[in-house]
Amino acid sequence: ERLHHLPTRGFAELRRLTSLEVVACPILRDVNTRGSLLPTSLINLDVNPCGDTEASVLMALQNLSALRSLTLFNCSNIEELPSVKVFGTLNNLIDVSICRCKNLISLGAIGAVASLRKLSILCCDKISFSHSPQDGCCFKLQKLRIDRQALLSMEPLRSLRHTKELQIGDDYAMESLPEEWLLQNAASLHSIEIGVSEALRSLPSVMEKLGSLQSLHIERAPLIQSLPQLPASLCKLVIWGCNTTFLKRYESGGEDWGKIAHIAAVDIKAYSEGVLYLYSHFHFV
Repeated sequence: ERLHHLPTRGFAELRRLTSLEVVACPILRDVNTRGSLLPTSLINLDVNPCGDTEASVLMALQNLSALRSLTLFNCSNIEELPSVKVFGTLNNLIDVSICRCKNLISLGAIGAVASLRKLSILCCDKISFSHSPQDGCCFKLQKLRIDRQALLSMEPLRSLRHTKELQIGDDYAMESLPEEWLLQNAASLHSIEIGVSEALRSLPSVMEKLGSLQSLHIERAPLIQSLPQLPASLCKLVIWGCNTTFLKRYESGGEDWGKIAHIAAVDIKAYSEGVLYLYSHFHFV
């Protein structure tokens, strides 16, 4: 906590350094280094947080072609992610996690990272449409984790076409899922997981068209009254925290049991105070 500055020559001379974590260094000062701040050998970078140097660390990512994993956690001094000049040089970046960056308003040109396969954006509530980049994305995500469904309407997430796994954390404002986004990813999407969603009232009718969907998991959605027709590909359905009326309709022998009888594994539980709080499946951060 008393660390004031990084080495004057940066870390560039550590030519075999592959992993760097800067954690809980709140009073680090942004001082120009004599050389490159980060070595080109770097594979994993975790910034969590590092005072006034956070923006400089992001700019130092340029040409780190070996970088595969980037984590930004609780970086309150970052307002926007880098431009294509930086992100366009990260040819092997696979996994990006951005959590609790409370002043982040723009994702910059992250859509230019063609190699990106896993992306998490959690507890970054200032990201908005007005600062959303106009360009789309060129990556094909295997896994997307967010805690605000509204992010799916902002670039570069709005342009996604090949997502395999979608996880939406505790979004208390979400009433449904965006139909257009689901259809764009219908050919690849095989898993949808939704955390606490107390405002969720329904699932869109296009769910039936998600021909690759194998698993659907929803937690604590007491307002859902019924399900649309689900795809024949679905083999696992988990709904924890529905209301008792919904449970009776879809339990074995219920009036709507026939709509889900083709699903191999079905686990539906009604809401029970004190039980759902034990679940930690969606507690990402």
